[in-house]
Amino acid sequence: MLSRLLATCEVRAGRDPAPALARLDAVWDAALRDDSASAVRLEAILGYLEIFDFLGRDDDFARWAKALRELERSGVPLDVARGRPWVERALKLEP
Repeated sequence: MLSRLLATCEVRAGRDPAPALARLDAVWDAALRDDSASAVRLEAILGYLEIFDFLGRDDDFARWAKALRELERSGVPLDVARGRPWVERALKLEP
């Protein structure tokens, strides 16, 4: 998802994270209004996890780790997300 890539690259490049997070928020809000948008929700969660991991914002990271597990429990497979360090960390936090 282009929004996730742009947001994470922007933050990793040292830019203010607020605009990147606002972009992800808009994607997340739109995906919540569409029950069939589980892939979009997954991409947004991955973006949040990567950004908050990079920034060291552990409370925010834990909140999105929980969202990742909730998405998995709803039947969304996480195969495409596994292997990324921030995803593996999130999966260890939230049983």
